[in-house]
Amino acid sequence: PDRLFDGARLAMTAQQLPVSSASLAFGAVDDPAAASSVKGAPTPAFTGVLRSKGFVWSASDHSVSLEWSQAGINTSLSPKGLWLKEPRSQWPAWAEQYKEATYGDRRQELVFIGKDMDEARIRKKLDDILVNEDEFILGPEVWNGWMRLFQQQWIELYQESQKAELNHAQHHQQQQQQQHHH
Repeated sequence: PDRLFDGARLAMTAQQLPVSSASLAFGAVDDPAAASSVKGAPTPAFTGVLRSKGFVWSASDHSVSLEWSQAGINTSLSPKGLWLKEPRSQWPAWAEQYKEATYGDRRQELVFIGKDMDEARIRKKLDDILVNEDEFILGPEVWNGWMRLFQQQWIELYQESQKAELNHAQHHQQQQQQQHHH
C-alpha cells in the first residue's frame, strides 16, 4: 500500500532541494525550526533537479492534498485541497482506481525533471521520509497529533469555500432548470 510522508521529514527535505530558499506556503509551519530559511549545500540526492512537482500525502495533514512545486530556486509546499471523502459510491469516475485502497485517493505523485539526475538516490531520499511500518499502523488519530505543516484554520477556510462553491453551483443549476420549465 502507498505510505505517506512524515510531515516534519517532508518539510526538511523540501528545504534541501537545490535552492537558495524554500517557502512553506502561508507561513503556517507549527515548528519554527522546520521552517528555517537557512540552507546548506543541496542534498546530493537532488543534484541535477531543475523542476519537481506533484501532490503528496502527509501524515499530520492527512485529509489535505499538498502540492509540491519546485522550479529553479523557488520551492513551495502548499495545501491544494481535500482528498476525497466517504461514501466512495459518490466519487467521480476518475477515482474508480482508488475505491479499494485503504485510504482512498491519498497518494504520492511526484515528477522530477532535470539533467544528470540520480533517480535511485532521489527515490531513496523520498523513501527515507515516508512513515515507517510502525508509524503507519498508528493511523490518522495519532498522525493528527504530529507536527502540522499547515494551520487548521486554512483547512476550515478551504472547506467553507468548497461549501460556498457547491451551494452556488446548486443555486445556478436550479435557476437553469426553472428557466427551462417556463
